[in-house]
Amino acid sequence: MFERLRQCLCETGSFVTGMHDTGRSRSVRKPQVVEDILQGVGDRPDISTREVSRAVNGPHSIVWRVLRHEGLHPYHVHKSASLDTSRLCATCRVCTLVFATARSAA
Repeated sequence: MFERLRQCLCETGSFVTGMHDTGRSRSVRKPQVVEDILQGVGDRPDISTREVSRAVNGPHSIVWRVLRHEGLHPYHVHKSASLDTSRLCATCRVCTLVFATARSAA
């Protein structure tokens, strides 16, 4: 590293290199990209951020930023148990009994 700095100083008279535009270009959140991201997530809520980034041809970090900015949180869909109506009625009766007891005690 010091050799490179010494060489740069000898050649240019400065430690600063002229390579300020040589890296990967900065991603900008263009309105069309934001719209495409929100449309992709709206169509398929279970889609991954990487899939969306491939669809819009941009980095997945931009997808995360857009979703966070919009208050959305990507998630994975999980199977859950179905609602058993017979248990629901029993649960409602218990809740009604608890509320009635609490109301009479107060």
